Amino acid sequence: MIQMNLYNPNVQFFTSVTFLIEILETGEAFSSTRVEPIQMYVEFNDFSSIFYLIIAIIYIFFIAFNTVNEIYLFIKQKMKYLHRVYSYVEWCILLCSWSGVGVYIARYIEARRLTKRFCQTNGLTYINLQYASLLNDILTFLLGFCCFFGTIRVLRLFIIFPHVNLFIRTLRRALKEMILFSLMFFLLFFAFICLFYLLFVSKLKSSSTILQTSGMLFEMLLLKFDVTDIQNADAFLGPFVFTLFIYFVVFICVTMFVTIITTNLRVVRKEMERSNGQYNPEVFSFVIRDLVKRSGLKRLTDEEKYERIDEIMRSRYQTPVEQLPEKVNELFIQLEKVFKQKKTIEHLIFTFCF
Repeated sequence: MIQMNLYNPNVQFFTSVTFLIEILETGEAFSSTRVEPIQMYVEFNDFSSIFYLIIAIIYIFFIAFNTVNEIYLFIKQKMKYLHRVYSYVEWCILLCSWSGVGVYIARYIEARRLTKRFCQTNGLTYINLQYASLLNDILTFLLGFCCFFGTIRVLRLFIIFPHVNLFIRTLRRALKEMILFSLMFFLLFFAFICLFYLLFVSKLKSSSTILQTSGMLFEMLLLKFDVTDIQNADAFLGPFVFTLFIYFVVFICVTMFVTIITTNLRVVRKEMERSNGQYNPEVFSFVIRDLVKRSGLKRLTDEEKYERIDEIMRSRYQTPVEQLPEKVNELFIQLEKVFKQKKTIEHLIFTFCF
């Protein structure tokens, strides 16, 4: 095993390189290379590092506020809180964020230790960067999961669009059926993994491990696998188990999945039709167009001006049937005035006579 460290002082960029050669008892040798770049913010002197630190502090305050808010919602809603799918997304974001804060602090402490060790030895001794690279990889993974769950959370902003709303409501309605189907599918898929692994572990390189066998079956599921190797490994069992996999997994399971989705999709469409425009797809576009027009960023064309005038005129126009209630009210008001005037005249005549 050969290890070396590279350093670029201009951007404070470290690289840990490991060359490994494993020689088996049979004389066969396996070689592997691992190159791990590391960027550690040790000092906060330049503008980019200060800006990075400010953004990190703002992010910490944000996740702290969001954590308190989620705890308050859980206390207030109790069991209803657990029935919301986005609650689990929120907690996944919070857990990954707080874990990332802890890993970032550990990476900063490790960077300070390595820097101190380098200053003490003047770079004359080897400094192992494996732990620092491990912390850097973990932090990268946590940030990736935060971005993943954050993107799912952003989907709530697009619920006003009809297709996105239809997609979300379909998944919400088919959630229980999808969970049961997933359990059945993974049990069946794992059974075929065991079957292919035990049959072809000594005959195919793609079935030498459980992980490689899973990848091979996944390629079969996508119908992108060459059957020649299985057929050459065993003339009877190869095509036979391949046919079983295609029949049970591809034909039956995929058909069940499509049936579950389409059935719930039809039900959701009927529910949205009964809602009488509750989910209006034109609301969002109307708001955007209105904001653009009011801000003056886009001038109205002659056709748009005429359309706007026509809309105003049509809003003011009323059919005779629509005008009837107002005319009847006006008639009753005039009759009431005439009746009051008649009462007043009769009262004056009665007073004058007596």
